[in-house]
Amino acid sequence: MFFTARARKKKGLTEPISILPFSAQIPVKHAENNIQKSIPKEAENEIKSKVQESPSAYITPPKPTKLISIQDLLAEEKEKKRRALEDQARDDFSHDQLIIVWKKYAFEMREQGKDTFFHALTKRDPTFISQEKIELILENNIQVEYIRPLLDDFINFLRSNLNNYFIEIEFTLNTTDSPVTKPLTSRDKFKSMASKNPNLMILKNTFNLDIEY
Repeated sequence: MFFTARARKKKGLTEPISILPFSAQIPVKHAENNIQKSIPKEAENEIKSKVQESPSAYITPPKPTKLISIQDLLAEEKEKKRRALEDQARDDFSHDQLIIVWKKYAFEMREQGKDTFFHALTKRDPTFISQEKIELILENNIQVEYIRPLLDDFINFLRSNLNNYFIEIEFTLNTTDSPVTKPLTSRDKFKSMASKNPNLMILKNTFNLDIEY
């Protein structure tokens, strides 16, 4: 007995084709549902709240900077010096002790060739304006301008030798002597110049100069 096999009929392009799903293929909606189910409810609410917040809420504002003025710096430095000074020695000293140290420094100035300073310190004894403020009487502004740059070293010398770091010196111009008359002769003129500049007298004596009278 012979069997005749029928040829399979080819499907046309317009006929529907059934595609069977496989295990790795998951519908999109089903995948979204699985993702939503995997996120806990509390975490979901936290994410939504953060998204709704303004981005500016996460920007930390800069801390205000404190501007320091020059006056504040000077006041702070002055306060530091005041506190440092309070820790220094402050022994009492007598007028005689002051004169000894005073003249000791004067002769050191003469050895250094600073005769103007020497004569200013030895012409008169120092006097107290207060217990720790000393008066230095000078003859004119020329002496003041000459001694002013040297004053700090002199004050430090007194403070160290008298063990009192609160000592101060104040300049005073002499107004008690008789009025100075205008020099008429060459001798008077030389004396007047030598009183203002003692180096002239040293120059005269060193070179044995004759001054016309």
